[in-house]
Amino acid sequence: MKLDKLLDYQSQDIALKRIMSEIEKSEDFKKIELAKQEFAIAKKNVEDSEKNALSLVELFASLEKDYKDTQEKIEKLIPQIEKLEAKLDKKPQDVKEDFEKAISELGALKSKASEIESKLMDQKSKGDDTIQKYKAASERMKKVREFHAKAKERLDALQKSKEAEIKKIKAVLKDLEPQIDKAILTQYKAITSEGKYPAFVLAHVDGKNFSCKGCGMSLSQTGSSAITGQGYTACESCRRVVYKG
Repeated sequence: MKLDKLLDYQSQDIALKRIMSEIEKSEDFKKIELAKQEFAIAKKNVEDSEKNALSLVELFASLEKDYKDTQEKIEKLIPQIEKLEAKLDKKPQDVKEDFEKAISELGALKSKASEIESKLMDQKSKGDDTIQKYKAASERMKKVREFHAKAKERLDALQKSKEAEIKKIKAVLKDLEPQIDKAILTQYKAITSEGKYPAFVLAHVDGKNFSCKGCGMSLSQTGSSAITGQGYTACESCRRVVYKG
């Protein structure tokens, strides 16, 4: 079976791969990929900050309510203590127990209020930190967008400059495909899908022995016989197709 058309196809395919590789290896292509990663990180930081902020707001509201309730209890208790204190001189035995109980309750309430105040201050500090993180992440997203836009503009210009050449090669490939044996073309595409270029390589001939110029390994006696008989065979080592020139 002649491989002329397949080899023409391979030549064009490699040319297309070189162009695409030039684009993908360009600094702007790398910058765009980096920008995508950076944007994803910044976006997650913004989302995390928003979740933290919501949680802090809910907790802060709950603490404020507890503090307000505690302060109201303190305000109601103080007049009661003052009345009991006024009765201590006249009837100490009658009010002493209630007075001490009220004083103990007031101490507990003040301690609770102080604890809530401390938690409120802590939540405020966390809130300030969350706001700073949110602002930093939002600013980072903005800068990454600008960085991405500029890199994409340059990459688009590079791709546009290669557009005509790419279109021409793809047209040649499309025209060649029907002219190639389907089994051979399928085999070619299976090899190149693994990133092996070229997929079809010349055999290195040493007397009656053959080796693959793709990987350098010698072919078996069966492989050598196949090349002698049909003109090509699959390399047992790298799976490329080795053909006789």
